Amino acid sequence: MKNKSELKKVLICFLIIMIVFSSFFLIFENYKYKSYNQSYNTRLNSIISYLLSNYPELDSNSIITILNQKNSNNLEIWGRYGIDLSEDSLILENDILYQRFLVYSVAAILLFFVLFLTVFLLYQRHRGQELAEITRYLEALNRRDYRLEIDSNSDDELSVLKSEIYKTTVLLKENAENSLQDKLMLKDSLSDISHQLKTPLTSVLVMLDAMLDDPDIEEETRKDFLQSIKKEVTGLNFFINAILKLSRFDANTVHFHMQSVPVAELLEEVAQNLSVLCDLRGVELNISGEQESVLVCDRKWQAEALTNIVKDCVEHSPQGSAVEICHQSNKLYCSIVIKDHGTGISAEDLPHIFERFYRGAHAAHDSIGIGLALAKSIIEAAGGKIYVQSVPGQGTSFEIRYDNSSTHS
Repeated sequence: MKNKSELKKVLICFLIIMIVFSSFFLIFENYKYKSYNQSYNTRLNSIISYLLSNYPELDSNSIITILNQKNSNNLEIWGRYGIDLSEDSLILENDILYQRFLVYSVAAILLFFVLFLTVFLLYQRHRGQELAEITRYLEALNRRDYRLEIDSNSDDELSVLKSEIYKTTVLLKENAENSLQDKLMLKDSLSDISHQLKTPLTSVLVMLDAMLDDPDIEEETRKDFLQSIKKEVTGLNFFINAILKLSRFDANTVHFHMQSVPVAELLEEVAQNLSVLCDLRGVELNISGEQESVLVCDRKWQAEALTNIVKDCVEHSPQGSAVEICHQSNKLYCSIVIKDHGTGISAEDLPHIFERFYRGAHAAHDSIGIGLALAKSIIEAAGGKIYVQSVPGQGTSFEIRYDNSSTHS
């Protein structure tokens, strides 16, 4: 009878009707018996009184004995008067009482069935209204109308069904809102991608046109153009690869090949990836931490994520400064802290630095605003978390934590 409180109520109502009707029937039968008994006793009392007054020699005890005999051999005497004791009543008032009680019994039975039918019809009507309401809910959902409020607090099966429909409505509403938001994000992303591609492509086309229009262009100028073209094409290649990688994360098609990697070796690989950039900018990488720390991860992906973060710190560090990378492990997590002493990030920009294509006030002129977004996606897909703190003019600190389900020492 789980989740059938409405049916329980109806059954209880029927049970109450049955109890009331049974009680009434017993009271009525008792009343009928007393009425017949009183009628018989009144007539017998009249007969006995008459006999005793006219035949004093009769003994009252003898009369009572005769009245209580089970068998009688003088039944034929009544036939002389056309009376059949098996069919007819000797007392006419009993016939009147019988007819009256018969009417009462029929009326009581009809009343019982009327009450029973009324309760049943009210129950069916209530169920029909609930089903009609559920039908309206579903029709509204088909019209993409998610403004539904179901305030039923009962626990019968239809209320449970309405509750599930409401949950489905909330889910569909969220999906519709997310779908709209995704479309708007896609529109903005396409606009950003178009802008990111347009500028370097335009520069490349301008320099190519300049070299084609002037075959006798100076060799030094030609080399400068080719170097600039190579730089723009390299940037485009990084941008396109980053977009493709992000799209793979969005589609959940990235499969990590987990392995135990010493954290010191992973950070050494990051340092090698950025050695040229560090030399050009005059920035030193200082790595410290526990040599025995081990991280269970996909080495290639995590190296790329950490490279993007350290690269951002190097680009915002002044010449002659250092970027400090410290790692440590405990029973709960493995932590990697990357800290620079550069320009810092303003309070307005800080909440947005991991957003795609976002470029803060101090972003490099050739920044495309996608490196940190890709790094965050890689780290979170591997079960890690990334935190950032920054003080303008003093520097920025990134902390990456991998929980103990992904690490061990």
